[in-house]
Amino acid sequence: MKTAYTLPAAAMAALLLVTGCNKPAEDPNKTTTSSGPGPTVPTPAPEASPPPRVEAANTVGEAVTDATLTTKVKAALADDVSFKTLKLDVDSKDGVVTITGTVPTADQRLSITKVAEQVQGVKSVDNRVEIKPS
Repeated sequence: MKTAYTLPAAAMAALLLVTGCNKPAEDPNKTTTSSGPGPTVPTPAPEASPPPRVEAANTVGEAVTDATLTTKVKAALADDVSFKTLKLDVDSKDGVVTITGTVPTADQRLSITKVAEQVQGVKSVDNRVEIKPS
């Protein structure tokens, strides 16, 4: 008697399993309809949010730009014969070039600013060069 009930129960369980697994995969771009009273209105599937912006990459890019700008200003000053023997320090941050050191005349100090301002990418020059006559 027990086998008479077991066989139909096993067949029903198998039938439920097969029909439950026969469900097609859902398309993530498919619109869905909202259920509730009244007419159904298609609702677009939620869109994936864009990846977050990475600010560290900008910092690295700016550091390279600042280093390049510093090198260009140093090269421009080194190309000028009147500055070859001077010890000048050049730094830059966000296009602002800071120059420190000493020169014997006010004219040389002014010339340093003019040379640095001619370099492409320089927004402004902070000339902190001191005048110390030799």
